[in-house]
Amino acid sequence: MQTTAFNVAGMTCGSCVTRVTNALRSVDGVGSVNVSLAGAAATVEFDHQLTTPEQLQAAVRQAGYDTNAVQAATPKPRGGCCCH
Repeated sequence: MQTTAFNVAGMTCGSCVTRVTNALRSVDGVGSVNVSLAGAAATVEFDHQLTTPEQLQAAVRQAGYDTNAVQAATPKPRGGCCCH
């Protein structure tokens, strides 16, 4: 699994957060999703073999919100070590 984070513009309430969260969760390969209204950002854990940060951003855009500044995807260590 890898993690990426990006800005989400246009969210104004809890319903917006739910809409963005649901859009991200609908993408194949998504593990955990954390969307922050106050931070205007989303952090997503995903399987890099099934999706990309760009596809995640596209899902948010299709839900009606702007995204930008994809941060580099980082591998998440498995089983307490950094070996994959």
